Amino acid sequence: LAGECAMFIIIAMVCVSLSKRVPYHLFHLVHRLFPVFYLAIAFHVFTALFKSYWWETPAAYLLILITIPGVFAAFISLLKLNGSKNKHQATIKNIVNHPGQITEVTLELEHAIDYSPGQFAFLTFAHSKESHPFTIASYTKEKNTLRFAIKNLGDYTSTLASSIKIGQSAFVEGPWGKFDFTLPCSHQVWIAGGIGITPFIAQLEYRKHHGASSVPVDLWYCVSRSEDAWYVDKLTSLCAQARVTLHLLDAHKGERLQAHYLTDKIANKGDTHFWFCGPQSFAKALSKGLYENGIASQNFHYDRFCMR
Repeated sequence: LAGECAMFIIIAMVCVSLSKRVPYHLFHLVHRLFPVFYLAIAFHVFTALFKSYWWETPAAYLLILITIPGVFAAFISLLKLNGSKNKHQATIKNIVNHPGQITEVTLELEHAIDYSPGQFAFLTFAHSKESHPFTIASYTKEKNTLRFAIKNLGDYTSTLASSIKIGQSAFVEGPWGKFDFTLPCSHQVWIAGGIGITPFIAQLEYRKHHGASSVPVDLWYCVSRSEDAWYVDKLTSLCAQARVTLHLLDAHKGERLQAHYLTDKIANKGDTHFWFCGPQSFAKALSKGLYENGIASQNFHYDRFCMR
């Protein structure tokens, strides 16, 4: 009976984890409880259910072979050792509140990190034990500082600006991810939806300081209102310095991106790659439109923009 109850609890926890309607703090709590129930089920199986004659069958050894790595992983999770080699102490150096409910946070790290443009990191601030993922807007190696642009999109981010202060400590876990801009191709097209501009800002900064490749790049920045868009005032000059052609679309003015806008002027569709970061619904519609206009699905790369 105990085993059945634990199994039903596990199933319920999986459903909670998959539902995007569940607040992140509850999702995080459920995620932390998974190893506890896994260990409880493993203990129950090997003490109450395991029979001595099972050793006469390969199934017993297979069960042990499967269970041991899970037990090991569960203890790593409970002791919070996962990602420990990539955790860094940091201090908040600057906070800037921008229009459009965007908070720009600059952190100074104690140690240098191995970073590539387009990556993200988990941030833990002093006011909360929860860690949340955010895309890195830039990393200045000389000053050892990370910059993040955090938009008010939920319970946690809605109170972030009022909860953090300059000088407070923070923890950075990462960087993680591989939103790779180095794929060989004859033309790159970047598409950003709202705060999805962040990884492209990181790549623009990198191109500005390390030199741009000869591959032509077009950046399409889609915003609700241009006056509320983060970084739009600096984007024109940054794109010019990074040798990237900027296209700004303002939905408030009726300017909406269509897939054929991107493909009509492309000479070699087979050797053009597209990078996207923004809302998932936008990604699905754009991917479908590009495919219908002759772009192979493997030429469309996107940041999932969420952890669930």
